[in-house]
Amino acid sequence: MTEEKRDFTEEEKRDFTEGGDSSFLNKHEELLNSIQSDPKKEDLNKHEEVLKAIRSQSEPEQETEAPAAEDEAVPPATDPEPEQEAPPTADTEPSTTKQAAPEKSTPKPPAPKKPKSSGGAKKKKKKKKKHPAHHTERDAEAERRHEELLKQQQLEQQEVKEVLTFVTKYAKPVLSGVLAICVLLLAVSLFKTYRQKKADRADAAFMHARDANDLQGIVDDYPSAPIAPIAQMALALDKFNAGDYDAAESLYHDFLKKHPDHELAPQAQLNLIACQEAKGDREGAQKRYGEFAKAHEGTYLVPSAMLGQARCLEALGRPADAITVYEDIIADFPDSVWSQSAESSMAIAKAKLD
Repeated sequence: MTEEKRDFTEEEKRDFTEGGDSSFLNKHEELLNSIQSDPKKEDLNKHEEVLKAIRSQSEPEQETEAPAAEDEAVPPATDPEPEQEAPPTADTEPSTTKQAAPEKSTPKPPAPKKPKSSGGAKKKKKKKKKHPAHHTERDAEAERRHEELLKQQQLEQQEVKEVLTFVTKYAKPVLSGVLAICVLLLAVSLFKTYRQKKADRADAAFMHARDANDLQGIVDDYPSAPIAPIAQMALALDKFNAGDYDAAESLYHDFLKKHPDHELAPQAQLNLIACQEAKGDREGAQKRYGEFAKAHEGTYLVPSAMLGQARCLEALGRPADAITVYEDIIADFPDSVWSQSAESSMAIAKAKLD
């Protein structure tokens, strides 16, 4: 605040000269008292105190939460209005016309505020929003599903690890076993193919067989072929018809030994009894014929066995017993070739009785 200089009037100069020093001092003292008692002086003191408080708060504070009221900036203090000088009087001296105002400290501008940042020291407390009850239940359900999904993923990972461990541990043995099975299946397939081709050749040879030598070749060259047992039975029958009963009997025995469960095994047994009859053992043959008929009752071979038994009885001189057997054949197998053969043979036996 600057003081304006002005010149004293002639009257003021005269009053100052005439009044002397006592008058000047009294007026000066009154002026000081009026200044000190002026309410603007009190405002100036308060303004200085505010400035001191602002300077003390301008230093950076630590990061602490503070109420929202502290964030408000302190408004800068306004400079007090300049004091008006008391009008000079005539008693004042020219040398004291300039009234000295009380010394005032020049107010400093307030320190700039630090810019607020997201991580600043002063932050407002954020109130947590209360979610509705249905939102809370939905979040809990989502969390539960998430946990179940994590558990399922862990189980799947565990299963994958177990499978990999199993494969690593047993891959080689399994592959070796699979390879062995494949080789075995291939060998079986090749063997079946070979057997089938061999059986086909045996069948062709049997179809073109003309004599006992051809049949013997099939028995010797294709023993495992399905046609071999049939070829052996045909060879034995050829030997029987040729009168070679020992050879026929040997072939029948060999057949029963190799193929005991073959469907032609009962026929081979009956033909063995016929060889025994042909060789002259009629008593033994007639007994075996009877046993055979009882053992194979209901089969197509029974009539042949009964005819053989009657034939042996008639050869032994027992026509009455033979007639009894013929009558059983006619009764058991009427209207058959066996009954016709039995009737003709029974007529011959009755003629012998007469």
